[in-house]
Amino acid sequence: MSGFWADVVANLIGTFAGAGLALLSSWVLSMRAARRRETRLLQSVIDRLARSRVFTHTDAGDHVGALSTGQVEDSRRSTESILASREHIALAMSELGADSGVRQILEDMYGACALFLRSVEDHPNGYVRAICDLREVLWGMERELHQLRPRLRLRMPGESAFPTARASG
Repeated sequence: MSGFWADVVANLIGTFAGAGLALLSSWVLSMRAARRRETRLLQSVIDRLARSRVFTHTDAGDHVGALSTGQVEDSRRSTESILASREHIALAMSELGADSGVRQILEDMYGACALFLRSVEDHPNGYVRAICDLREVLWGMERELHQLRPRLRLRMPGESAFPTARASG
C-alpha cells in the first residue's frame, strides 16, 4: 500500500507543480503583453507630437500691438492642434492602467497643454512663445518617458511635420 500512496503523492505534487508553472508563465506573458501595449501607446503620443506642425514655430517673441488677421488664424489653428494633441494624450492615459509607472508623466503632458491654452487665452500676443515653451516642456517629458521605457523612439515635437519625399528607386 505504501507504493500506492507514494504514487498518489508524486502525482499530486507533479499536478500542482505543473499548474503553478502554467499560472506563472501565463502571468509573465500577460505582463510582457501589457508592457508592449503600453510602449505602443506611449510611442503613439510621441509620434503624434512629432507630426504636429504647430511645434515648428520659432520663438519670435511676443507680438506688439494687435494680431493681424493671419496671426489670429494661425493662433486659432495652433490652439486646435494643441487641443488635438491633448486629447490624444488623454486617450493614451485612459488606456493605461491606474498603476502604470508612466501615467504621471502623461498627466503632466496633459497639464502642460492646458497651461498653454490658458496662457494663450490670457496673452494672445504671446502664442508663438507659448508654443515654443510647450515644445520644450513636452520634449523634456518625452525624455523622462524614455528613461522609464528605453524602447521608445524619441522624436522632438514637430520634427516630422514636413516629411521629405522618399526617393523612388
